[in-house]
Amino acid sequence: MTVTCSIDGCPHPHSGRGWCMAHYNRWRKHGDPLAGGPLRQRTPKQLPTCAAEGCDLTVHARGYCGRHYRRLKKTGSIELPTVIDRFWDRVDKTSHEGGCWIWTGALSRSGYGQFCVTKTIVVAPHRFVYELEVAPIPAGFAIDHTCRNRACVFPGHLAAVTATENSLRIYMDAEKHAALREVVRRPNVVTLSDEVFALALSAASEAGIPVDRMVSDCVTAVLAEQEARVA
Repeated sequence: MTVTCSIDGCPHPHSGRGWCMAHYNRWRKHGDPLAGGPLRQRTPKQLPTCAAEGCDLTVHARGYCGRHYRRLKKTGSIELPTVIDRFWDRVDKTSHEGGCWIWTGALSRSGYGQFCVTKTIVVAPHRFVYELEVAPIPAGFAIDHTCRNRACVFPGHLAAVTATENSLRIYMDAEKHAALREVVRRPNVVTLSDEVFALALSAASEAGIPVDRMVSDCVTAVLAEQEARVA
């Protein structure tokens, strides 16, 4: 609890001999804490606030806070971008092979995009655009890239499928070799035979583990066998 000055009507905190600093200094100088009449009451200085509607931050320059001022210098307008505006700013819709729209923002190590909706919420851009342009994603469903380009956010290249179907689709097209090479992260992976691939799917189903992991193990085993024969 803060102790205030013992002088009647003085709201300032206690400093010495029961008085606030101002009354104490008067006592030291004049021998009387009340010498010189009542203290002048100072009102706190009110800093001007940003001219942008709804913004209560203090002025930085040209009547605006730092955030709105930087926005004004960059775009000529103080209007801050919406979440959707920020999303499309990171999408390249120019001509790409297969008509893909490429996410130019951050990518994860696996090649999928990352979009910061807020400072604490990060979502996958292909899931964000699917719900924005197509429909809500059913519970438990994944979004499959039919174009096999993980950075693509073109709604026409996205399909809502079950997690199992999404795993199977990775290897059921002409891009199987490239997908497997990415899984095992080795440049000399040969095309996995249908027999080995079927074995991996069966083993993954029985073990209850992701098919990517089992396929990776199978490919690694095939490579080890091939290298052993060469040696």
